[in-house]
Amino acid sequence: MNQRQKREVRQSSVSQSFPFILAFFIWDPSRIMFTIPFLGIPITWYGFFFTLGLFASFYAVKLLLKDQLKDSFTQLSPHDKDELIENLTVRIDFWILPSLLIGARLINVLFYDLSHYLDYPWEIFQIWKGGLSSHGALIGVLIGTYFVVKQEKKQFPSLNYLVLLDIFCAPFLLAGALIRVGNFFNQENVGTVTDVPWAVIFMHPIQLESVLPRHPVQLYEAFMYFIAFLLLLGIRHVTKNRVKPGFIVGCCLLMAFMMRIIAEMFKAHQPSWIPQIDALPIQMGQLLSVPFCLIGLGLMFYASRK
Repeated sequence: MNQRQKREVRQSSVSQSFPFILAFFIWDPSRIMFTIPFLGIPITWYGFFFTLGLFASFYAVKLLLKDQLKDSFTQLSPHDKDELIENLTVRIDFWILPSLLIGARLINVLFYDLSHYLDYPWEIFQIWKGGLSSHGALIGVLIGTYFVVKQEKKQFPSLNYLVLLDIFCAPFLLAGALIRVGNFFNQENVGTVTDVPWAVIFMHPIQLESVLPRHPVQLYEAFMYFIAFLLLLGIRHVTKNRVKPGFIVGCCLLMAFMMRIIAEMFKAHQPSWIPQIDALPIQMGQLLSVPFCLIGLGLMFYASRK
């Protein structure tokens, strides 16, 4: 039996278990976007959107840095401003990108599947197989930004940690939106079973969930993060020079992780290695999002004081 026949049999069995199967969208693309000629190296859709998210956020950071320097660092000459932008972009590559990847991987290992990685520790380094946490990615950005400011303060003493976080936070959401589209192509982090008209049937979900109509929760998150990205740009424009540094990143944390808490309500259960957490009526992603929401509220309150 060839692959096409196997797929038809599988779809038939699903149709019998769910009577309105024809009303739903069947999603089963190849995970490989293309293969590099002569090298035989496959480029996956997830890898493409992950890389696209990083490049798009990096470009957005450069634009926001230039905009920020128009109204701040007035004591710097145009040449010094260009030098600061160049230095910061180099530091982003050196500090923030590695910190983001390390944080995203470690939080996933520690909170989602520690028992597995204790048995197979070498798999911790196999990030191309998936297993990256957005909570950990944010922690990595916070740590990486600290080292960027620490190094640049020697030459630019007025550089502020919260000012840079206000700049980095919106592009972080843009990257998150594109990565969620990659999750959709990769058929991972799928939603709960539903009969809504826009339900999607993932024919080969990575987590081996049953093949039934589900919420396309990855697209829900992508849409919410992109809207939050636009809202943050608008808030940044309206509140420029009216609030202290930290207000924008506070809004970002509150919006992004409130959205994450909402999205997790439509996401299939993601087991944790901690039985006490699995017994709770909430997901691990929701639990990890609560502290970030509180930190966001605290930063907004701090920055709003006269």
